Amino acid sequence: MLNSCSMAVTNKAKAALFITLLGCVLMASGCSGKTQTALSTTESIPPAVEYWQKQFPDNQLIKWAENDLNNDKRKDAVIIYRQADDSKCKMVIAINLPDGYSFTDPIAAPVSSQQISFTDFDNKPPTEVVISGKSGSFIGIGIFRLVDAQIVNLFADGYDKCCE
Repeated sequence: MLNSCSMAVTNKAKAALFITLLGCVLMASGCSGKTQTALSTTESIPPAVEYWQKQFPDNQLIKWAENDLNNDKRKDAVIIYRQADDSKCKMVIAINLPDGYSFTDPIAAPVSSQQISFTDFDNKPPTEVVISGKSGSFIGIGIFRLVDAQIVNLFADGYDKCCE
């Protein structure tokens, strides 16, 4: 019989292995969506991001990426921004609907060095969103899925600390 100390080490080892394997999968597959840092012009900003900017003009756009996140053959947009009122970073998904856009409820996002990528680690729709970044010396990663117009956290390591 294993004692609790052995179980904790085993679980930490499993988590480390998972993160390593996930990194290898992401590097091997590449990003399947277009990621863009906020620009000073609106020439290459996609319609979903433009719509978000019009709805929330006081928030500062930091980064976005597009991909079909709900398997409807339309590109949705993952948007990372800084809130105007308290300077916290948030992430929201602009869902591309036949008659316009809707937004998920925002969730915390990394404070700096934000990266957005996409993966399909279970080989079936929908595509998962991978968000990574840091806050000071804290680095974090989170894997999310869009389910019923909500952002669902599938896995996170250090994500809570990089979003403070």
